[in-house]
Amino acid sequence: MKDHLVKQEEGLQRALTDRQLTMIAIGGAIGTGLFMGSGIAIGYAGPGVLISYIITACIAVIMMFSLSEMAVVHPTAGSFGTYAEMYLNSWVGFLVRYTYWAAQVIAIGSEAVAVGIYMQYWFPSIPVWLWTLGFGAIILYVNSRSVGNFGSIEYWFAMIKVVAIILFIIFGISVVFGIGHSESVGFGHYTDNQGFLPHGFKGVWMGVLMAIFSFYGIEIIAVTAGESKDPQKAVPKAMRTMIIRLFLFYILSLAIILAIVPWAHAGATVVEQSPFVKVFENSGIRYAAGIMNFVVLTAALSSMNTNLYLTSRMLFSLSRGNYAPKSLGNLNKAGTPVKAILASSGGVLVASLVSYFSPMAFNYLFGVALFGGILVWIIILVSHLNFRKSVHLHHPEPLPVKAPLFPLLQWIGIILLSAILITMAFSPDFRVAWIVGVPFIIIISIFFFLRRKGLPAEIDNQLKS
Repeated sequence: MKDHLVKQEEGLQRALTDRQLTMIAIGGAIGTGLFMGSGIAIGYAGPGVLISYIITACIAVIMMFSLSEMAVVHPTAGSFGTYAEMYLNSWVGFLVRYTYWAAQVIAIGSEAVAVGIYMQYWFPSIPVWLWTLGFGAIILYVNSRSVGNFGSIEYWFAMIKVVAIILFIIFGISVVFGIGHSESVGFGHYTDNQGFLPHGFKGVWMGVLMAIFSFYGIEIIAVTAGESKDPQKAVPKAMRTMIIRLFLFYILSLAIILAIVPWAHAGATVVEQSPFVKVFENSGIRYAAGIMNFVVLTAALSSMNTNLYLTSRMLFSLSRGNYAPKSLGNLNKAGTPVKAILASSGGVLVASLVSYFSPMAFNYLFGVALFGGILVWIIILVSHLNFRKSVHLHHPEPLPVKAPLFPLLQWIGIILLSAILITMAFSPDFRVAWIVGVPFIIIISIFFFLRRKGLPAEIDNQLKS
């Protein structure tokens, strides 16, 4: 059964190189969640948002160790959706793939809205929805080409982000410590407005709810394993590199923002501008804010690009597993599932409509995507618990990636993620995720059982096995 699930997704081109996979992995996790969403997190937690991001980063690392273990053994486009089907059951595999597809489609929409907001920095008279549609069309074209071309474009997108964050950190350190400046800013802003924890630990925990969105996209390491030239080598390398850089980029960048800009000014309830841009607006350096705005624009486009890649591969996997129309599993001459890409791009259109009718589009879209993303992470960790039981029987050789402190860390991750979901249910700001998320789970579960009844007996028996 397990070999059958992997073989049914064959046909994609293994054209992604090690360096492309590494940069795609980093780029997938550095996007609007950091550049834009961090402003909302700061608003909740104040300087205590640093604790929020450390907690969230630890959860992300636990999840990634578990996912990478499975990815090197089963490099496939369906990734964690296929693993859930392998090591839990076909319903969970169906549920996780469709839930992730929906969550990431909405994430594409939120990134697209952010692009429109960034463009209004230069063109305030042009509406957000127009920019959303225009850039959405460009990203659609990029994804419809071969995966090698996608990898090259995403490599340079990610490179711009990485270089920009490094330069931002160097600039920030010089301002904080007064290197090359008349005086140092220091860390007074950490405590000058109601202390380091202005809203207590409750604010820190609410910051975790927002911060976890910043790390969505790191799952792309496992999905790209299905199109990597050497997944057994590339996946472990990409994961190790990404963990170090994520801690460095996220925690250090936020520490600098909070030192330079008062947290009450950097934070926001309604996202109108990136806190990174606010740092440069206060710097007095000519054109610096405009350059940083270009960087965060690139980051959003990069995340749109990778998210569309992710969603199209989920639909491709669902189609090959007889859970979606067969045409979505077809590949063009370049080995790309174009019809699955077109179907997934509908999220950009939805985002345009929402942004047209509501100025809080980013916040609404975030809430809807959050429920599905957390549920998927929980299922990944549960799948890994069963994977470990099976892998010793069928793969006695040492694993290229091995999660430490198993199963303790996996259970810690499951408990923390479950606590986040429960908190969301009682939070007015995040309750929309439950209001939309729970009915969605029920509807697609009904769809699964109805569709399963219509499958030929031979296929249905495979799903039961």
